[in-house]
Amino acid sequence: MQRVVKGFCAVLLLGVLVAFMQSAVYGLGWNCGTVSVLYTTPTSVKISWDIGDCAEKDKFDEPYYRVCWKVKNATWDVCDYNMEVTYTTATEMVITGLTPDTTYKFVVWFWREGFSVFDWWEHVGKVFQTTPPEEVITPVTADWPECDHVDVHWGYSGTKDFDFYRVCYRKVWHSFSLTSCSLSSTSCNWTDGLKAGCKKVYATQATIPVDECSDYEIAVYGFESPTSAATPFGLIGVSTPACGLPCYYPDPIYIAFGCTTVFSTIFNGWVDHVNEVIGRDELYRLIGTAYEQSAREEFGEYAYPWPELVETLAREDGLDVTRDNSAAIQALLENMPAAYMRLDEMLPPATRLEDWLEAEYADEYGLLKELAEER
Repeated sequence: MQRVVKGFCAVLLLGVLVAFMQSAVYGLGWNCGTVSVLYTTPTSVKISWDIGDCAEKDKFDEPYYRVCWKVKNATWDVCDYNMEVTYTTATEMVITGLTPDTTYKFVVWFWREGFSVFDWWEHVGKVFQTTPPEEVITPVTADWPECDHVDVHWGYSGTKDFDFYRVCYRKVWHSFSLTSCSLSSTSCNWTDGLKAGCKKVYATQATIPVDECSDYEIAVYGFESPTSAATPFGLIGVSTPACGLPCYYPDPIYIAFGCTTVFSTIFNGWVDHVNEVIGRDELYRLIGTAYEQSAREEFGEYAYPWPELVETLAREDGLDVTRDNSAAIQALLENMPAAYMRLDEMLPPATRLEDWLEAEYADEYGLLKELAEER
């Protein structure tokens, strides 16, 4: 009987020693499988593992694993409370909530059962991985514009290594598409004078040549290679000051009357549009009201009443303003621009001339603005 007890105790002690030594050996880095990193982001890491030669691996339909991780060199003891621990039957896992630009240690254990009189966790493997820095894009901004140039800046920190940047600009009326500048197939380093252009630069700053008294849009895109997708750094608008005298912005509609028949046709189309929206008689009434209010302010008691001015214009210039609202508004523009401005304020927003021109004839409106700026 004593021999049986002693024999049992010896087997028990041997099992304990084997289990302890096995765990100690694996804890020192002896792995029965492999652990690898599939991908990493600033705040997550995906790992996978293969249990390889781990004992008893074929015994279970769904093997059981323990996954532990911690910041590298942090105090820990195997998978104790100093580490984050998760249990799973899968052979891969995404660990989230990590800190950017930090090195982590990931350890995977496999549940051993029946190898000896005791069950324990067997060390599959470990892997170290550093999370990349968090990506921070500093949108493009501009210094205070000068009359002949604008300095723009932008910034980036993260994993992307930009080979070059494209800085694209245009006057707001120009037909050049800033979005096309983001396409790899688009050529760069060209310019349409001071109206629009694309510059290829290698630093996070650029100087844009501009015209005085003008409105510009500026966009920036970063490229990791000539064929890579573009990373946008934003779009901004700037208004340039005058180099000498203060900027003068004539109303584009005044320029239209000194231009081609095409613009006169567009103008007549606008008048027809207003006639349809508010009515021909109502528009004529507003024209008269705008004139009389402006005339009283400018000439006081000597102001011509609207009906008398209509008769005078009809006699001298042959304008039948009582039948043609387009001729009546033209009369305001030629004889009293302030009255036209007052009329424009009286009209509903959707029927105002500049709004209608910009909506219906974007290209022609841009040409009008260009002419206005040049004059």
